[in-house]
Amino acid sequence: MPIIDRALLEKYMKGECTPEEEALILRWIDEADPDEYPVQHGERKYRNKVRKGWTQLSLHIDELETYAPPERILEKKWIWTVAATVAVLAGLSVWLFMGGYSLYELKYQTSYGEIKRINLPDGTAVTLNSESVLEVKKGFNKKNRTVYLNGEAFFDVKHDAAKPFEVRTEQLLVKVLGTSFNVSAFHNDPVSNVLLKNGKIMVLGIKYREKENVILSPGESAIYKKENADLEVKQLNPKIQLAWQQRIIAFQDANMEEVVHQIERYFGVKIDISRLPERRWQLTGEYKDQPLEGVLESLSFSYGLKYKIEGEKVVLYK
Repeated sequence: MPIIDRALLEKYMKGECTPEEEALILRWIDEADPDEYPVQHGERKYRNKVRKGWTQLSLHIDELETYAPPERILEKKWIWTVAATVAVLAGLSVWLFMGGYSLYELKYQTSYGEIKRINLPDGTAVTLNSESVLEVKKGFNKKNRTVYLNGEAFFDVKHDAAKPFEVRTEQLLVKVLGTSFNVSAFHNDPVSNVLLKNGKIMVLGIKYREKENVILSPGESAIYKKENADLEVKQLNPKIQLAWQQRIIAFQDANMEEVVHQIERYFGVKIDISRLPERRWQLTGEYKDQPLEGVLESLSFSYGLKYKIEGEKVVLYK
């Protein structure tokens, strides 16, 4: 049986194999031990299973979407060869989910209270906020410049008219040529926002449709509400929105949930506000180089709150 390594399987899954390499992989499947697979699938079931397996893989590997699953002419031993093929696809699926294949060349991650400054291969400078993840896809700066963000980051994009820069989040797509802007799109936040510092950018909602977009001018923010998929433009205070880069916790007319999420990310704690009365909070504050207790004391004094710290948990109450 021929020896097949992971690199060759990756090429096969993306449709990049030479005819000789593909023949090698197919021979590997053909020479699998037939006793390991039950002889119970007909040709129709075989093709359905192969297509189903290929479809499942393509959901996780973008490159597969442009290629049809490989077709073969079945020989006399097709019954157990088919079973081996299905088993191989199943094995590749498990391998994929266990992290054996990655679409990303670079991955940057920060923990609570950490801010990381990054230079991407194209010359773009990125400042990554606490508890955020930035992933750079393989092939970045060859045909396109696309990054994937979960969290918050400030981008100072290197101009390249031939290769627009894109930031994709769970809900938004930001398209630029060369500019500086801030994206806040944490998975558990009900609102995502994009603030433009200078230049011009296009922001699209979750479906990435060109007709459903907003164009921002410097000082404007695109606010996306997950609850109703609403995308609108507002004027927000850049000083408040960008304060995190100087390790400042800042908020203006914020509700309690917004304040809690900022404190949790900065200090790495969980805050329980279930004992607070339901009301429309509008909190304003700025805290620089203060310990957790200092921030809580300030909130308690300003808004008549009480608190207690239980390990990594903070309880707020009246």
